[in-house]
Amino acid sequence: MNAKTMSPTAKLIESHLRLQFKDIEKYLDFFGKSIEVEKNRAATSPLWIDDDMLKNIRKYHSHISYPAIHSKALFIFMYSTFEHMFCWAACWISIGEDGGSKIKSLRDYKESEAYIRRIFSAGSPFESAEWKSVDDLRLIRNYIAHGGAENIMGVSNRSKYLVAARRVNTRFKDTFDVATSNDRHVIGIGPNAVRVAMSCYRDFLFLLAKGLREL
Repeated sequence: MNAKTMSPTAKLIESHLRLQFKDIEKYLDFFGKSIEVEKNRAATSPLWIDDDMLKNIRKYHSHISYPAIHSKALFIFMYSTFEHMFCWAACWISIGEDGGSKIKSLRDYKESEAYIRRIFSAGSPFESAEWKSVDDLRLIRNYIAHGGAENIMGVSNRSKYLVAARRVNTRFKDTFDVATSNDRHVIGIGPNAVRVAMSCYRDFLFLLAKGLREL
């Protein structure tokens, strides 16, 4: 492959990404304001439940409130959007590299990842800090979306999800809330999680486009 062949592909991918992330920011702004309004409403509304036990149930089950549900949904949405754009980029790379002959085989994210990895050799974007952040966010997205009992009972000290959450929190402050009790850890969506996810996915995809120019 030569850079001249992939340069138009890289420009197209970058142009598309700019438009996509501009729309995503507007989308997140809208829902961010809605979530903030609901939080303020819940904080100032009178507590009509008199029974102390029911008050505690309401307090400690706040993770099923409107803001919490929508924060989780937005976090999951961001990763699904990343996968879509990643696979879209793989298809355009195939057009620039082999005339699109591989597009039919790029049916999902894993196949797209394997194909792009074969395109790159030295200096692969998959060796970057940006990719490590994407991979950690993928793990936590899986925990949030499919954790089941682990979402309620928590995970152990050695859990890959806890390790990933702590790594992301080291890089980006206030991304995930980690509540600990009896050596079990429940990972929640922090105030910056959705924006951090968007930023990490954007950084990696633009790094991928930049790498195409340098092949």
